[in-house]
Amino acid sequence: MAINKNSLPPMKINEKLRSLQTRTVKLYINDDSDLFSRYSLNTERDPDSKIDLAAASPSDINRELIEYLEKEAAVLPRIIGMNIDLCAKGRTQEELALIADLIKTELKRKYFRLHVTSIKTRWHSVILVLGSIIPLMVQHFFSTMVSHFAISEFLLVVAWVFMWKAVELFFFEHSEIMKEKKSLKKILRAEIFS
Repeated sequence: MAINKNSLPPMKINEKLRSLQTRTVKLYINDDSDLFSRYSLNTERDPDSKIDLAAASPSDINRELIEYLEKEAAVLPRIIGMNIDLCAKGRTQEELALIADLIKTELKRKYFRLHVTSIKTRWHSVILVLGSIIPLMVQHFFSTMVSHFAISEFLLVVAWVFMWKAVELFFFEHSEIMKEKKSLKKILRAEIFS
């Protein structure tokens, strides 16, 4: 059945398209133990006490919560966006806004760490490729000028090990980091509402 554009107001069509292009993930937070880690760097949290959200640090956010959001974002196709429905009973809108800011700040920190790791991985692969060129040059010298077969073969093996490690870093580890960065970027773009 085709949709007649004239029969529906434009707002309804846009809402329908928007709902097809995004997926809403429900994030249930029943109490502080769902939101925060039990232990921080310096103190143990009392499970019965209420935590002051304004004084909370983004690093106190429960890792399971972040991992859950990452898994949900990773299974979504690239073209589908993500919204987060924050379901927290007994919280005011101000507290929900603080919770959303804490989650976004922790995700930004994680994204930055992944970005730095990505840059380091690329540089390590470039250094390994350059490091493989030197043994290849020395191996070529030994194979043409001097008749040391064992040294020549040893240098050839060393050069190939360096090259394969560079290929592994760039094509496998770097691609995993990029997938994780894309899922984090999808979460960071998500609208958090309650």
